Amino acid sequence: MRRKQTVILVTLLILGSMVFVSQSRPNSPVESVHPDDTSGEGPPITDTDKDFIPDLHEEAFSQAINLTLDDVTLTINGLDFENGSDNQSDFDNDGMVALQEYCWPYDMENCFSNRRTLTGKPPGQSESGLREFLDPRVADTDEDGLPDGYEVWMCMHETGSINESNAWECNAFDPLNSYDGQNDSDRCSDGDLGCGDGFDVDRDGIIEVHEWYTNSEEYNYGAPENWTTEFHGLRCIELMPACTELDTRPTGYPGWLGTDPLGNDSDFFYWSGSRELAKSNRGDGIIDGWEVFFGLDPRNESDSLLDSDEDGWDIDRDGMVLPDGSRATIYLGEALSNLEEYYIFIDQGNWVRAGLKSTPLGEIDAEVQMYDQGTSPAVLHHDVRALHVDAERGMLYVATKRGVTIFEPSTGDTYHHKLLPGVELNDMVHWTDSGGESFLVLGLNQNVAVWNLDDSGRLDQTAPVNEAAFGEVSLLSQLNTGSGSLDLLAGGPDGTAWTFSVDGSGQVNAVMSAQKVVEALAMENATLQAVAHATLDGQTPQLYLGTDNGLLVADTSDARGDFSITWIFNETEAELYVRAADPSNASHSANVRALVVDGPRALDGSLSSHQTIWVGTAGGVHQFSLLDAADPLVAFTRERMQNDEWDTEGANDVHAILPLGNEVLIGSAYGTWVLNGDYARSLGVDSGHTRIPGFVTEVVVMDVDGNETVFAGLNPGRYSNRMLINPFNNDSDLDGMPDGWENAHGLDPTDPFDRDEDLDVDGINLNPLEDDVPDHNWTNLDEFRYLAIVSEGFNGTDPRFSDTDGDGLLDGSEYWGWFYSETNFTCHYETGEYQCDESEGDVSKQVYALGWQGTGSSGATDRATDPTVWDSDGDGMPDGWEIENRRWIGTTFHGGNEWSMDPMDPTDRDEDADSDGLTNYCEYQWELLLLDARVNGLESHGESAEGAQNWTKIDPNNPDSDGDSLPDGWEARYACVWDTANVGINPLNGSDYFNNPDGDGYDTNLDGELTEDEWFNNWMEYHIKDKQIIGNMTDDGTPLPDGFVTSLWNESWTSGATLPFGDSAGSNAISNVPGIILTDEGSSDPLSADSDTDGMPDGWELWYARWDTFQGQWALNPMNSSDRFNDPDGDGMTNWEEYNSISANLSETDANQTSPQWFPFRSGNQIILQPWAQGVGTSSFGAFMSSDQYNLSGPTCDPNNGDSDGDGLLDGIELLFTEWNLSYLNWTLNPLVAGDGGADGDQDALTDLQELNLTYENPLNGGLAPPDAPKMWEEALILESANFSERIEDMLEGRSGRAFIALQQHWNWEVTGIAAPFFSTLIGITDPTNNDTDDDGMIDGYEYWFTEWDLDGNRWSMNPLTVTDVFTDSDDDSYDCNQNGQVEPQERYTNLREYEARVYGKESMRYSFPAGFGIVDYGEDAISAYMDEQGISWGEARAKLVESFASKDVTSANRLSRINSAYSDNFNLSLIGISDPTHSDSDSDGIPDGWEFCYGTYQIVLPVDDWRWAANPVNPLDIDYDPDLDGWFDRTSNDRVATQGAWSSHVFSPGSSGDQISAGNSPLFFTNWMEYDNGTRPDLNDTDGDAITYDHISDSSDTNITLSHELDWALLDGREVFKYGTNALDNDTDWDMLPDWYEYKKGWNESNDNWSSEAQIETVWEQYSVLGSIILRPLHDGGIGPTGEILLERPLMNWTWYTFNATDPSDAMEDPDMDGDWECTNAGCTYTAYNNFQEFYGITDASLSTPTAVRSTPIPIAGTDPPINVVVSEWWELRETLLGLGTSEHLVVNYMRMYRSFLPGASEELYALVLNDMDPDYMTIDNSNDIYLVNGEWTDEFGRLWGDQYHIPNTGQEEKVWGWWRMDMDDDMIAEGTDPLNWDTDGDWMNDWFEIDNDMLDNIRGNGPSPLRWDDRKTNIG
Repeated sequence: MRRKQTVILVTLLILGSMVFVSQSRPNSPVESVHPDDTSGEGPPITDTDKDFIPDLHEEAFSQAINLTLDDVTLTINGLDFENGSDNQSDFDNDGMVALQEYCWPYDMENCFSNRRTLTGKPPGQSESGLREFLDPRVADTDEDGLPDGYEVWMCMHETGSINESNAWECNAFDPLNSYDGQNDSDRCSDGDLGCGDGFDVDRDGIIEVHEWYTNSEEYNYGAPENWTTEFHGLRCIELMPACTELDTRPTGYPGWLGTDPLGNDSDFFYWSGSRELAKSNRGDGIIDGWEVFFGLDPRNESDSLLDSDEDGWDIDRDGMVLPDGSRATIYLGEALSNLEEYYIFIDQGNWVRAGLKSTPLGEIDAEVQMYDQGTSPAVLHHDVRALHVDAERGMLYVATKRGVTIFEPSTGDTYHHKLLPGVELNDMVHWTDSGGESFLVLGLNQNVAVWNLDDSGRLDQTAPVNEAAFGEVSLLSQLNTGSGSLDLLAGGPDGTAWTFSVDGSGQVNAVMSAQKVVEALAMENATLQAVAHATLDGQTPQLYLGTDNGLLVADTSDARGDFSITWIFNETEAELYVRAADPSNASHSANVRALVVDGPRALDGSLSSHQTIWVGTAGGVHQFSLLDAADPLVAFTRERMQNDEWDTEGANDVHAILPLGNEVLIGSAYGTWVLNGDYARSLGVDSGHTRIPGFVTEVVVMDVDGNETVFAGLNPGRYSNRMLINPFNNDSDLDGMPDGWENAHGLDPTDPFDRDEDLDVDGINLNPLEDDVPDHNWTNLDEFRYLAIVSEGFNGTDPRFSDTDGDGLLDGSEYWGWFYSETNFTCHYETGEYQCDESEGDVSKQVYALGWQGTGSSGATDRATDPTVWDSDGDGMPDGWEIENRRWIGTTFHGGNEWSMDPMDPTDRDEDADSDGLTNYCEYQWELLLLDARVNGLESHGESAEGAQNWTKIDPNNPDSDGDSLPDGWEARYACVWDTANVGINPLNGSDYFNNPDGDGYDTNLDGELTEDEWFNNWMEYHIKDKQIIGNMTDDGTPLPDGFVTSLWNESWTSGATLPFGDSAGSNAISNVPGIILTDEGSSDPLSADSDTDGMPDGWELWYARWDTFQGQWALNPMNSSDRFNDPDGDGMTNWEEYNSISANLSETDANQTSPQWFPFRSGNQIILQPWAQGVGTSSFGAFMSSDQYNLSGPTCDPNNGDSDGDGLLDGIELLFTEWNLSYLNWTLNPLVAGDGGADGDQDALTDLQELNLTYENPLNGGLAPPDAPKMWEEALILESANFSERIEDMLEGRSGRAFIALQQHWNWEVTGIAAPFFSTLIGITDPTNNDTDDDGMIDGYEYWFTEWDLDGNRWSMNPLTVTDVFTDSDDDSYDCNQNGQVEPQERYTNLREYEARVYGKESMRYSFPAGFGIVDYGEDAISAYMDEQGISWGEARAKLVESFASKDVTSANRLSRINSAYSDNFNLSLIGISDPTHSDSDSDGIPDGWEFCYGTYQIVLPVDDWRWAANPVNPLDIDYDPDLDGWFDRTSNDRVATQGAWSSHVFSPGSSGDQISAGNSPLFFTNWMEYDNGTRPDLNDTDGDAITYDHISDSSDTNITLSHELDWALLDGREVFKYGTNALDNDTDWDMLPDWYEYKKGWNESNDNWSSEAQIETVWEQYSVLGSIILRPLHDGGIGPTGEILLERPLMNWTWYTFNATDPSDAMEDPDMDGDWECTNAGCTYTAYNNFQEFYGITDASLSTPTAVRSTPIPIAGTDPPINVVVSEWWELRETLLGLGTSEHLVVNYMRMYRSFLPGASEELYALVLNDMDPDYMTIDNSNDIYLVNGEWTDEFGRLWGDQYHIPNTGQEEKVWGWWRMDMDDDMIAEGTDPLNWDTDGDWMNDWFEIDNDMLDNIRGNGPSPLRWDDRKTNIG
C-alpha cells in the first residue's frame, strides 16, 4: 500500500500544478524563479532552490521515511524545496538521483531540452489511473522486487527505446509497473522477450506461473534474505555509485550480482583451480531456472560439468569415474554430470510425460487426463505405439511398447496383456470380420502375432495366439482388397515390406515379400512409415506409401504381383511439393509420417468418396488432391494449414492426422492442435480446443459417456520423465538403480517401472518339461544388484545383453546355476570308457530337472558361475564351452556325479585325456579354429569353408584324429592354434603326408626349379630324427615309402658319416618346438625351412653338409645351429652370410634378413644378428647375380670358396666395405659380381679402388713429393701413433659391428705387431664407405686432391688419415674480424673452414637460416647470384662457379682436370662450392677469402634485394653488396657529397679526382669493396658506434607530447664517408673530445650541407653598480615597472654564427652563447669563456678547459675514495671518469643524471629540472604559470608503463624523464652537458658557468646549484 499511497499523494499535489510545463516551450528547460525576485503576481509553479525540481514536487516527497531492519533504523530524507543540492541526492540508494527520478521517463539529456510531455507516467498508462512519479525516498517505487535504478538501467541499456516524445518506453523493466518483477522475461531465440528460463517441473507440457524464474528472482539471486536496497545498495559492482560494497562479484569485473533476466543461461564465469575467470560468452548449457530449482549456481559454468550426486558409473571398470571435461565431450566421460542430467530432462525437447492422454473435444482450457504405469486407470507402458477404438463395445485398444492395454474409458476398467521379455510391439491393427469375430494383429520386433478377442472386446484367453515370423514389423496397414479376410501390408526396417492375410480363425497365411514395394524403397534407401488406400470412382485403386525419404504411389490394391510404382517426390525434390522442415529438426522435409484419405462424408460420418489425402510430414500438414494427382505439383497444397505461432516448438512436425468432417485433429511434436477445415479447404488453426502437450504420434476420438473425447498416444523420446531427474539424487526415479548406471546401460533413470523388466531375456525356465517360457526373469534390478562371485568378475551384469560375459550361458543361468539346456546328458565316462546312449541321456535330463526318481532332491546341483566373467575358473575355457563339453562320470546319473570338466575348476585346463600333447584347453582352441573355418574358411591359410567341411573334428580322446600316422601333437606343433606359418600340416586333415609346407630343399641341378625329389618333405622331416636318408632308402636299407627318391644327399656320406642328423640335434633345434614330447625329439620342423633357426635352410645345409672326420660331426647340420657363424673357407664371410647373400625372393629362411643388410654381431661371448642400419639398399648381393655366376656358385656364395666371384677380392672384403649406390641402385662392392669398385660410394671424390689403393700408393693429384715421402698411413702412424690404431679400430667399429672377424685380427696385430693377410689389406686405406675417414670434417677426396708436400714441415699439408691438419691455413688467408690486433681461433679461415664453404657456407651460422630455407652453402649462394644477377640458367651458373675455381691459375685448372678424370662430374658432385685452401682469393674478387668469411651472414642484401651470403669467398659478385645498409639512400640532387679521401691519425688526406663522387639523387651503396677499402665492417652499419642520436617529433599544439622518437641513423658508415666526410672508424673524427654524434646533432646544417648556423644566442651582459663596484650580469634593465619597481628582465641576445664541425677540432674552444664569467676590477673586466668542450662535460675548471689539457692531466675518477687518478685520451673515458659511470657511486656523483632517485646512497638532488617560468622580472617569482620542459621527478607519457606522470621514472623498464629529449641525445637519461646554445640551460636566470662554479666552491660536485636544475632565485615571490 505504501507505493499506492505515495502515488496518489504526489498526483494530487502536483497534477494541477504541472500546467507550467505544458505552457513552456517544449525545448526549453524549467525556469528557476525565486518568489522574492518576482513582481506582481508570481508564476503558478516556482523552483525556489533553482534545482530544476518544482517546489510542489519536492513538497510532495519532503517527508522523511524511517525504515527498520534488524533493530537498525534508517531515516531516508525527503526533498527540500529550499535546498538546491538535493536534486543530486540518492537518499533511497536506488542508483537514481532525485532529479533523475523527477524527470523519468525522460533521461537527463532530454528532460530539459527535448521533452514534449510532463514527466512521470501519464494517467492513461498508470495502474492507479493518476500520473505517477518515481519516489526518491523509496528504492522500489512499484514494489515489484526490482529497484528503480535497476529497472531504469535495464530499460535504457537492454529493452527500452525512446518514443516520439523523447521519453523512454520500457519493455519488461518499467519502474512504475508492478508486474515486471513477477514476469519471466528472458529473450527468445528470435530476440523477443518472454520465453523465460523457468522450466516445466511437473513435465505436463506447460510452464505455469509458479514454474517461472521471475525477473525479481533473477535480480535478487544470491542475495541474503534481508537484503534491502535502502540499507545495502543495488546488487551490482562498480556500475554506478549506488552499487553495494557489501558483496563481491565473481571475477571482480563490474556488473550485476544476480542472474541475467534477459538471458536464459546466465553463467558468466568458471573456476580454474581456485580462481574465478570470466567466460568469453555466457552460458553452461543449462537454463537458469533449472539450476536455481536444484540449488546449482546459474552464474558458474563449472558446476554444469560436476556430478553433484556422484551417480556416474565406472563403465570401463578401471577404478575411477572419468569426469566430464567439456560440454563438447560430456558423453566421453563416465560421470553423469549436472549438464547430462539436464539433457536427460530436456530429452531433445521431449521432456513432457508420455503415455496416453485425453481431453474433451472442442473445449478450451479443459483438463488433460494422464494415463501411464503409475496412474489409475493405468496403461501398460508409457510408450504408446497405436490406438484403436471399438465404438460399439466402448473399448479403446492401447498398443504400447510392452504390450496391450484394453481400456474401457466409461468405467475406467483396464486389462493389461504384457508381452514376453525381449518382445516389443511396434504397431497394431484391430479387425472384426464379417462374422463378428474380432482380432488384434500385433506387429512385433520379432514377428506378427494375432490375438483373438471375445464378444465383450476383451482378450480371449482360451484361444491360441497365432504367429508368423518373417522379420521385424514396424508398420501394419489394412488393404482394401475385398477378399473377406484381413489383408495387410507390413513394413519393416531397412526398406523391408511384406503382404499377408488373417482369416476368420485368426490364422496368418499368404505371407510374401512385397517385392515391387521393396525394390522401390531400395531406390531411395527408404523405410515404409505410412500407407493410404485411395480409389477415385471408376479408376484403378492406388496405394500411397509414405517413407522417411519421400512419397510413392502404386497402382495396386493388394501390393502383390506386378504393378506400376512411382516416386512422387524423394529427399532431393521434396521441398518442391511439401513445406521445408525446421532445420533444427533431426528429420528432413521428405519424411512422411501420416497419410489419411478424406472426402465428402455420409450422415453417419463415413466417407462417401475419396477426394483428398492429408499428408503429414516433418514440415507440416498438406492436402494432396486426388482429382489432380496426375500433376503432383498442382495436387499439393498447404494454404492456411500451418501453425505459425508454435512452429519453432514443433507444431508443424506432424506425426498423426485425424479428419473429423469439418475439422482436422493434428498430432505433432508440440502436441495436438486443430485445423478448421475439411477435405476441400482449410481456414487455419482452430483455437477453440485444448492442446494435449507432448510428442503426439497417435490420435483417436471416441464417445465417452456422451462426450466426444480426444485420446492421444505420446512418444516419450529417450526418457520417460515419469520422475523428475534430480542432479542431487543419485536415484531420481527411486527404482533402486543409480541414475548413472541406468543411463550408461540404456535404461531410463526417470522411469521407476523399468526395474522389473528383463529386456535382454536372460532369465531361466525351471519347468523345461512343461513349457519354454521363462519363469524366473533376470530383471534390470537383478542385473544391477548382482555381486561378483570371483575376483575377476565385477558387480552388476549388463541389462542390454543376455550373456554379459559372452561365454555362451545366459546371465540368469549362471546366477542360478541352471544348465539344463546347455548340457549333453547322452554321453558319459564309465570305468574309463567313453559311452553314449540316447535313452540314458533322456533319463538323466529328467533327473536334472525334477530330481532323483522324481523326488526333486539331488537334481540340478551345479554351482553358480559368474555371469560377468566368461571364464569363471580362469582356465581359458569359457564356462559355456566347459558345460557343453563336460560329461558326467559314473554308471547312473543321480545329480551328484562328478563331471569331466567343471567351469568352476581350473585344474581341468591342462588335463590331456588322449596324451597327444594337446590339453583340454588346446582342444578348445582347435575347435574354435574348425568352427571358424567351416563358416568363413581360412583365407589366410588358403582354406575354403567348403574344404573345411571335410576336416575331422579333433578328438581329445584320440591321439591321431586324422589317421595319417603322424601324431596330432606333432602335426599341431604342440600348439593350441593353427598359425599361418603352419599351413601345410594340420591334425584335422590327413592328406598332408608328402607335403612340403616350409618349402625347404635345394636346387641340386641348378636348373632354377625345386622338384619333388629336391624337397625336404613332411615324412623326411619327421624321420630325420633317427634315420639317414640316402637316395631311395634309409641307412639301414629300408626303401622309402611309395617309391620316393630324394636328391638331397652327398656321396661322401656313404663312406664317412656315422650318425643321423637328429642324433646330434642341438638344444636350440629342440627348444624351437615348444611342447615337443620326448618321442618326437630329433625331428626337424616341417613348418620351418630352418629348423635350427640358424638362418640357413635345412635343404641348403643338407646339400652342403660334409662329415668332419676330425671333429666327428657334421660341418653343416640342419638340426644344429652352432655352425652358423663359422668360416671354414677363411674369407672373412661366415656361413650365415654366405647363404644369405642370396636374392631375397629366393630365400628359404627370412627374406627380410639377407646379406649385407644383416650381419653377425659379437655381443660379449655371443654372436647375434643385427640389421645394418646404414645398408639402405633393399636388395641382397644375390639380386645382382648374373646367370654365369649362378652357374658357378648357385644362388649363394660358396661356403667352401673364399672368392666366390673370382675377381681377386675376398668375399669378406667386398662385404665389409660395400655401400648402396643411390645413383645406380646397386652395391658398390659385391662378392657375387666381378669387376666392381670403380664407383665413389661415399661421394668423397675418390673411387673405392683409389681409397683401397692408398695402402700401397700416395695421392696422384699432380702435386710434387719426394720419392721417399712416406705413405699417408705411415705418416699418420708416426704423427698420430696414439690415434692410428684407434682410427682403424673406429673404422672397423664403424662397420656397425659387421667386422668382428677383422676386429679380432686387429686385436692380434696390436698384441703381436703382425698383421694377418686379411687385416693387412685394411691398414692403410681410407674408408670407401666414409667420406671422412679421419673424421676431421674434410672429406677424403678434398684432402687427397688439395694436399701438398710441405718441405718446411716435412709432411703432407692435408692427410685423410690424420686430424691435426684441420688447424692448418695453407693459403694464410685468415683475417682479424673483430680488429683487436690478433687473429683468434674462431677467426682463422682454416682448410677445414674452406671445405665447409660447400657444406654450411659458414659453419658457425648453420642454425641461423630463415625458416623454410634449409642450409644455403657458399656454392649454392654463388649459383643463385649468377642466375639472378646475370640472368643465366642454373647449369650456366654452375659452370660459372666451376670456371671461377679453375680460372684462378694453371694449378687450379690442372687440379680440376685430374679430379674429373674418374668421371666428368666428380668435382661437381663432391667438391663444387669449396673455398680453395691453396689460394687466398678463391673468387678473384680482390677481397681475401678470410675477410669474406669473417663478415658473411645470410640475409637480404642490397642492391639485389634478395637473400644472399653478405660476403662470400666464392661469389665475385658480392663486392657490390651493401649488407649492413649503411649507404646514403636519401640523397637528393641538391646534396653535396663530401670530399673523398682517407683519415689517418685524425688527419684527412683528400683522394684523387677519380675518387670523388659527383652530385646526384641515386642511392650511394657502401659496398663490401668500400668497407674492405675503408677498413669498416660490412656486418656493422655503424662501425665506430656513433649513430646513436634520435629523431624526435612533438605534437605541434603541445611540445610535451611526443608523437615519435626513433633513432635517426645519421652517422652510418656510408653516410659518414659520403655525406659528412667524417671517419667511419672513429666516433671522434677530429679528436676534440666532442663525439661526432654530438657535433652532428648540434652543428649539422642540412640546408647548407655544412656544420655552421646563425642563431640569436649570444648573451648580452649588462653593467650594474653594486655597493660601488662595477659588475656585469646576464640581465637586462627593463626600466620602471607599473608599480614603480625596477624591472630586471632576461638578457638581450645577439645574432651570432656557431659551428660544431666533427672534422675540425677548433670549434671545441668556441663559446657561442657567451655564458661564461665576467670578472671586473678597477682595471677593467675580464671574460672567462665557457666553451663548447666545457659545456659537454659541465666543467669550469681551467685546468680541464681544453682537450689538450685534459689529455695531459691526471683526473680522479668520481666517487673513488681515496681518489683513483687516470689519464684519459678519448671523450668517453673523460665522461666516465667525471660522472663516475660504471662505479658503485654513480648515483651519488653523476651530476648529469636526469632522473631523481631515492635509492639508498643516491643523491636526491641530482636530477634535471628545466622550466620556462614565464617570469618577466628577475625579482618576482610567479610559480602559477611555470611550464615544465624537463622534470626528473616525472615520467614522460612516451613509453610510460604505469600510473600518471607524477612518479619517478623506472629507467630500468625504459621509462623516461619528462621532456628528456631536450637534454638527452642518446636516451641514456644522462644529459649531454649544458646547452652550448643556451646561456641558461635550466631556465633559472643563472648562467650555466655560474651555477657550476658556485657548486664547486667546496670542491664537491652536486651539492650546490646545478645548471640542469631550476634553482630558487631566493628573491621576492609575487
